[in-house]
Amino acid sequence: IAPADILAHADPDDRDGDGISGRPNIVGDGASGELTLGRFGWKAETPSIREQAADAFAGDIGISTPEAPKHWG
Repeated sequence: IAPADILAHADPDDRDGDGISGRPNIVGDGASGELTLGRFGWKAETPSIREQAADAFAGDIGISTPEAPKHWG
């Protein structure tokens, strides 16, 4: 889904009255250092599937990767 489509459907104040509100999460991209749209993880806190997988490897099963060099587990 294109970022513009996600941003176009944001409705943080439920202006359309359908009982659903939502706001996009803008996060830092670990690879580029730029702010970008979050797409994966808890509340869209991760911008790419690669970064999400690296965080899961490190946090869930203790595997270190170049994206998440956390040496424990």
